[in-house]
Amino acid sequence: MGGNDHWIAGLAWFLISFISVTSQIFIFWPWLFGTTTRISLYHPSSDINAIDISAPDMDELYDPLVLMEAQVETNSAGIISIVWGDLNVQALLYLVPFNFSLIMLCWNYYLTMITNPGSPPLDWNPPADGSSIEYKKTTHTPRYCRTCDAYKPPRTHHCRTCKKCVLKMDHHCPWVRNCVGHYNYGHFVRFIIWTTIATFICGALLIMRCLEAYENELQGINLHAAPSQEQIIWIVVNMVLDGSVFCGVSILSLYHVWLISSNTTTIESWEKDRILTIFRRGKVSEVKCPYHQGILTNFQTVLGQNPLLWLWPQPMLGDGIRFKVQRSKNDLSESLDANGSVTLDMSPDQHQYKSSAWKDDAQMALIAPWTRSFERIDPVKPHRDFDMEMV
Repeated sequence: MGGNDHWIAGLAWFLISFISVTSQIFIFWPWLFGTTTRISLYHPSSDINAIDISAPDMDELYDPLVLMEAQVETNSAGIISIVWGDLNVQALLYLVPFNFSLIMLCWNYYLTMITNPGSPPLDWNPPADGSSIEYKKTTHTPRYCRTCDAYKPPRTHHCRTCKKCVLKMDHHCPWVRNCVGHYNYGHFVRFIIWTTIATFICGALLIMRCLEAYENELQGINLHAAPSQEQIIWIVVNMVLDGSVFCGVSILSLYHVWLISSNTTTIESWEKDRILTIFRRGKVSEVKCPYHQGILTNFQTVLGQNPLLWLWPQPMLGDGIRFKVQRSKNDLSESLDANGSVTLDMSPDQHQYKSSAWKDDAQMALIAPWTRSFERIDPVKPHRDFDMEMV
């Protein structure tokens, strides 16, 4: 792990705890659980507008005589409002979803931190039939990690921070003090989505508190319920912190939702941007991701089969070594990863080890998992511009 990962992860926990605790103790609870609480009941009479009961003893609230003597008012819909001490349905409607999102946020954050993203087995070797193997563009041999002294399965990359190869590596995240790879990617996505939801609810409640205080000030009512100077300071601090987290994490959430929809990782997306430059120059004729299996299937691969449980923690599917790829003409699917490696997925009778068949009959060349060129390019001596882009 990186030397600063502990501090950065600790800062993340501090922000989560600070916003969730201070916003409730100093802002939401005094606002929603004040000295009185309002409950709405239905009454058929349109001549009654509201019941405002001030009773020194809670037992008197249940006395029918007290209710009969109380001042009653109602609106045209016949809704009776009764102020009832220490009971607030509105508070439950606001705080239960907020605290549930906080629980899910922390749960998925914890799972992201403690779940091993996955590494290739020590005894893993490229399959003898040559299926789903990535080959180096220059040597046409299976990808090999010199640091780990082992072969790399498809979509595997070496993390210099964790000092190991990570299956379907997305990125190293110091905020979770871990690499985000195959086995914890689903937890990471749920974590940032729940963070977006929680910060949105918190921000909405803060805005509602300010609007209510402003309206009461204009109408000159409930002035005793106006936020104190201390509460105003807490509102400003929480709005700044919550708004900052929401803006950053919501953008990150949308980005990863987009990645999942095309079944690509962050590393593959970066390489895709470079390949698009080559595409615009006319060096290749089609940009395509070989791992794309359809939007629904892509999401099910990461978040689970049941869409109703996508935001509920669950283990990842698959082993992180074998991936389905799109089939092309003659039952052949080829691609190059971000390191300039070729992935061949063909039947055993079409494949010869070290991709000699591909070298002898190069009808197409692929850059990263997204680009297909139907030009005849010699893979042994690639085009100069083509090769420079892959450096």
